[in-house]
Amino acid sequence: MATELEMWKRKHYVAGGGDPFLFYVVYGNIGASAPLSRTIYRSNGAPNGIDVMSYGPDKHADVPGSFRDGYLWNEFVADDPELSATVAQCDRCIILRGTPTDATTLNYL
Repeated sequence: MATELEMWKRKHYVAGGGDPFLFYVVYGNIGASAPLSRTIYRSNGAPNGIDVMSYGPDKHADVPGSFRDGYLWNEFVADDPELSATVAQCDRCIILRGTPTDATTLNYL
């Protein structure tokens, strides 16, 4: 039987303060259909309210490159040229986006 993950509490949470919105772009050849290891990643999977979408040459090929432009990309290139060069070569990405249905803890992270 799997043990429960440790609760990541929000000590200063106050209801009605607004809902969190998450938006992450993760580059690389990531197997989105593979099961997420609870033991390795300490995760129960994507929380309710968070969408996980995969893009690449076979599905909306323009999406991965669309985040490699503008102010944030330029700052990334200036701050970490080696990593940004690696990201620039990636033709696949996964996007995690949404508002978790339970924001009383930080477990959705």
